[in-house]
Amino acid sequence: MNSVAMSSLEPPLPTADRPRWWRKWWLSHVALPLAALAVGAVALEITDLDARLLGPFYDPALGRFPLRKFWLFQHVLHNGGKYLVVALTALLALTAVAGIRWRRLRAWSAPCAYLVCCVAATTGIVGVLKAVTNRYPPWDLDRFGGKVPYTPLFSGTPAPFTTGHGFPAGHASAAFAFVALYVVARAYGMRRAAWWLAPGLLLGCAFAWVQHVRGAHFPSHNLWTLAIAWTVALAFAALFTRLGWLPRPPLVTEAPTAEPLVFGVAVRSWLVGFSGMIAGSTLFSIDNAVEELHLGEPNLHFWIEAAEFAMVGPGLGIVCLLLVERLRIAHGAAAARALEERERRYLLLGRMAAAVAHEVRNPLHTLRLVVDELSAEMPAVGAHPLRDQIDLSIERIDRAVQLVYQLARPSVDEDE
Repeated sequence: MNSVAMSSLEPPLPTADRPRWWRKWWLSHVALPLAALAVGAVALEITDLDARLLGPFYDPALGRFPLRKFWLFQHVLHNGGKYLVVALTALLALTAVAGIRWRRLRAWSAPCAYLVCCVAATTGIVGVLKAVTNRYPPWDLDRFGGKVPYTPLFSGTPAPFTTGHGFPAGHASAAFAFVALYVVARAYGMRRAAWWLAPGLLLGCAFAWVQHVRGAHFPSHNLWTLAIAWTVALAFAALFTRLGWLPRPPLVTEAPTAEPLVFGVAVRSWLVGFSGMIAGSTLFSIDNAVEELHLGEPNLHFWIEAAEFAMVGPGLGIVCLLLVERLRIAHGAAAARALEERERRYLLLGRMAAAVAHEVRNPLHTLRLVVDELSAEMPAVGAHPLRDQIDLSIERIDRAVQLVYQLARPSVDEDE
């Protein structure tokens, strides 16, 4: 990612503040995160902790990972999780396309298209790397009951084993791609945008955990995948911002004064609910792994279940509160719009009434002048029995016009 492309992420700060802001942004969003992930992955590899962390889930007597084909991990969490991400990505793609046609969804089109591009690019890059790196999953290595010699990551796989597709972590790639939600939240000026890292990190860690206990990936594989997902998110953010499809982030010295149109209060409850669902599902899978493999202390199973209940109760309460808050804000916005529309209609009605009164008063004065002139020139007209009725009718119309004027125009006191 070159500096020209990355500079499109920079908000329009004063010229004197740009170098300092740019250095701070580059350090906090690029250098430190990627360096930390790389150091963590290399440390796991060179200390052999990468392989030893798989030890509790491998049964030497059976020569395999007992949970590899366990129904919960293989069918529900692995296959089901994959279908969940595919369905979510398809929904985002449909929203992005529908936003081009329907104005109501137009504000969601660009961020949804950005997320779809991040998911597609992350999984695509990981898929290419899996095809060319020739690394095998742990369950195929001789250290864990397989036939392929175990070698460090950067040492290569010896011949004749040339069909490995075990690096990086493909299952977690689509989940980690949703760390791009942070970039979207930051672009739209969301308060506490870092909270929008939660769905991608939680879902990615949940997918990584599933493949870890099944013996499909080493922990370091998932760190490399997360680094790829974060780099892709920043690269597409630079591209979308330069093209004007995503707004530039607000000034770092300014706090947003109102909720933005996209990713505001309307989806905050879904953020909490989705994150709670991921955390609860992960705890449930940990509980099953502990119970099936008899890991840890005898009371560990009890404490995990206690944590599940402790999370579910407050989690549901928070979601309910957020939904109620969402309804309250929606009702308040609807009432404000109705009041604004009513005031607009009253103002329009007043202007129309004033215009009608003005158009009526002019011919009315003309009619009065004509009657007076005729009465002066023709005494019979002035003495006609209907003359009093004509004057009375003209007076009534004049009073009605004056009343309309008073209602349509503010009084002097109101102006002051």
